[in-house]
Amino acid sequence: MDEIQSNSSFGFSTVTLVFVEGTDMDSKKLEVDNELSDIAFPDDVDKPTTSTFSTSEIPLLQLSVSGNYSIFALTSFAEDLEEGIEGIPGVDEVNIFGGLDRQVKVHINQSKMLEYGVSITDIQRAISSLNIGFPVGEADLSGQRYNLRIDEKNHNS
Repeated sequence: MDEIQSNSSFGFSTVTLVFVEGTDMDSKKLEVDNELSDIAFPDDVDKPTTSTFSTSEIPLLQLSVSGNYSIFALTSFAEDLEEGIEGIPGVDEVNIFGGLDRQVKVHINQSKMLEYGVSITDIQRAISSLNIGFPVGEADLSGQRYNLRIDEKNHNS
């Protein structure tokens, strides 16, 4: 074990055990759980819970995307950033939180389709032709300049 930290406040305590890199955390958690089960806590004390996490689970960088754009445009912007950041050597994982996927439901009226001679394929082509893209600016990331754009893509499902 490398370090022990303890924090207490009214009705709540936390003890953090810090282990050296490479320690088998599953076996250490089992050891701690076994030791805790041997302690006779007072009746009004809740049974302690244990959990493990790795420092690799802690984000090293968080970005926020905001502006006078729709949530869908901001989500698209964040997705473009995600792709660019994932391409940087040494980046393990990039996650987006809070965005929305735009969905449009198309209800088909078969009698009207027959009346106008329109097929499902015609409708799919018309929707696909609505894919648009436009530039929204530039960003400087780690000394590298990136052109930013919003690409709206329709997906058939």
